[in-house]
Amino acid sequence: MLKNIYYNSENSLKNEKNTNLSSLCDNILSNHDFSLEESDLESALEIVRISVELFIQSNFTGCIPTLMRVEECLGTVGWITDIDARKNLMIDGEELDVNVTFPGLLLLASRTLDKCPPDQLVVLVWRLRVLKLHQQVLDDLTGSLYHKFQSVADQIRVKIDTVACDEEGALLLLEIAQGYIIFRRVKHSKEFMDLSKEKLEINVETTSLLGMRTRWQTKPLPQMLLRIKSGGDKSFPDASGTHGGSILPKLLQLDDDTRLEKIKFLNEEEASIDKLPSVVQCLIAVELHWLEISQPKDNLAEEELQPYIVTLLQQDNGPWCVRITALLANINIEGKNRRTVDRSLKQCEEILKLLRADESSREDFRLLNFFQSGMMPMWQTEIQLGSLMISLGLVKTALDVYLRIQAWDEVISCYTRIELRHKAEEIIRQELEKCPTVKLYCLLGDATDDPQWYEKAWDFSNHRSGRAQRHWGNYFFARKEYSLAIPHFQQSLQINSLQESLWLRLGFAALEVEEWSTAANAYQRYTHLETNVFEAWNNMAKAYVKMGDKMRAHRVLTEALKCNYDMWKVWENFMVVSLDTGHFDDVVNAYGRLLELRTRYEDRQVLDILTASIENHIPDHRGDDSHRLVDRAGKLLAQLCIQHGREGFYWEMAARVTTDKLSKGQKLLKAFTGYTQTNSGWHEDPSMRKKLIVTCLEVSRLSLISLEEMKEDNRTLVISQLASARLAAQNCLRKIPEDPETEAERTELTGNLQIITDHLKILTK
Repeated sequence: MLKNIYYNSENSLKNEKNTNLSSLCDNILSNHDFSLEESDLESALEIVRISVELFIQSNFTGCIPTLMRVEECLGTVGWITDIDARKNLMIDGEELDVNVTFPGLLLLASRTLDKCPPDQLVVLVWRLRVLKLHQQVLDDLTGSLYHKFQSVADQIRVKIDTVACDEEGALLLLEIAQGYIIFRRVKHSKEFMDLSKEKLEINVETTSLLGMRTRWQTKPLPQMLLRIKSGGDKSFPDASGTHGGSILPKLLQLDDDTRLEKIKFLNEEEASIDKLPSVVQCLIAVELHWLEISQPKDNLAEEELQPYIVTLLQQDNGPWCVRITALLANINIEGKNRRTVDRSLKQCEEILKLLRADESSREDFRLLNFFQSGMMPMWQTEIQLGSLMISLGLVKTALDVYLRIQAWDEVISCYTRIELRHKAEEIIRQELEKCPTVKLYCLLGDATDDPQWYEKAWDFSNHRSGRAQRHWGNYFFARKEYSLAIPHFQQSLQINSLQESLWLRLGFAALEVEEWSTAANAYQRYTHLETNVFEAWNNMAKAYVKMGDKMRAHRVLTEALKCNYDMWKVWENFMVVSLDTGHFDDVVNAYGRLLELRTRYEDRQVLDILTASIENHIPDHRGDDSHRLVDRAGKLLAQLCIQHGREGFYWEMAARVTTDKLSKGQKLLKAFTGYTQTNSGWHEDPSMRKKLIVTCLEVSRLSLISLEEMKEDNRTLVISQLASARLAAQNCLRKIPEDPETEAERTELTGNLQIITDHLKILTK
């Protein structure tokens, strides 16, 4: 059984001054050569636990501890002011957010874990948590922390079976899944979520029931709701047993004259939401966050989130952190609706009142299941409040919020909105005088559009800041000076490779200046980080095509289609590349899909090459005879002939992939009719005259062959075909003047016409 991993009443923060811990803290922080004795391991883990809990209270859950409180828990705290924690916690050039309080606690926890045996599960779990916290309080994602997190997560996964209790094992898997969400690694997060569901033997799925959302609605419509299905006979403690002491904040009343407080289902009993144990609530919270980052930002995605939020908000008991994250997710959705934005604003203000509570109202239950909840730092909630204010037109009020938390990007945006951008420059200069940082130098460059400040930031960081190079590159990118932006982007990504948006910008800039290899590499790196963006796959394929590697482009476009099956432009690119690489079966599939997406889609060049390849038995990419696609291509062209019945081109293409002589002759005859009827001046165009006399000649040949193979059951069709072929030949010979270029075809056609006429006289007697 794991000890000191899950918070409970026995390991909550104590108010006792601990001199032994104080001495150990001093040794860990001041002596790099200090070696932890085996007997000190329990004390070391106690330091980690207390430091992490205090840090969470300071920056996430509220009930912010005082310096005196920290001293009561860890003993003397002189080291908090003696060490430069912010500098020591900077990684990949990314700094701690300016709002972080007690950063020394995070540094203490990290360095203490460095002294602990790295192979023990309890040490790995706390290492995982510290890495997650470290990333959450940095200004941006960092590659170094992600690789460390991934390594620790893999080690825990190997040891997960040693956890005796399935519930604890599931919670541990959910912690890892939530960590991958923090790093925006959707695929890995889903993997650990599924493992957690297997361990709990439950399944979470959405369904729908008829219901109404407004007071005046008369026709019920399908409404989504969540269903939790258990596949085993396992039972978990009710949330009232594990979290009965938690005082959960409630969803405020809407008080709208049109919209109902909650969906009114026709069958309320069937729509009732079960009371869920805490571990299942944590699972729903993780899946909610996974959906938020994995789905496109549209109304449909928000509809999918709603049943998860409603399920969590209707629980009477459960983890406090999970309730806060559910409320914040609801605020994010309702803030976009004019009928609910007022409630969102009030709800956000209420949550911030709870988070700002002083240490005297300390509530330890807030820490329960924190690491599965995905709760964000307090200042990010304040940014969310500012965003709501702006949506209501309260720009100056939002500006006050942003100034308080020093959210300088938002400050610049607000000043720009009220046409006082020079004020942003003044404030940033004042802050620089107080305490210069790389971020402030970069923001001053953004506010003044002066690249010298990016260079200053780069020098100030001793050439170690990825942010400085990123802002520098963005300056040139915004002015479409892509060749100048590329080196700065590359330098920034060399320092911190986990900048997804920067990989995209580098790829686009490289495409614009035709640096195909750089573009392909940039998009490839991006797709390793974010696999579900079809634009990246599509642009990578373009780079490979330009490099001459069309086989790789074909594979890349296959991935693009997995991301977005309904984007016709990707299908078109896939079709063209498939044709160039000999994937003729993919060409047929792609053209068919394009007809589903765009009813009147046409690409005659592709059809011409495809049908010619099938007709002439050209080998495909595997060396197989492409003539095997005759039937599939025939069905596709039959559909096109129905859509474009008067156009001779499609009948000509259909004839190419038809093996039956009589049927082929009929299609060629329709092609001749289509060409002549849609172009009254066809006989004046030398190329068209040549084409149509050859077509007529082929019709006459096929008609005579059909006559030789005539059976009693198709006698009428053959005679009809012969009559039509005669009329077409007469029309062609009458309108086409004598020409040396068509003399041979004209002579043969004249002879065939005479033979057909003679046979018709006999057959029609």
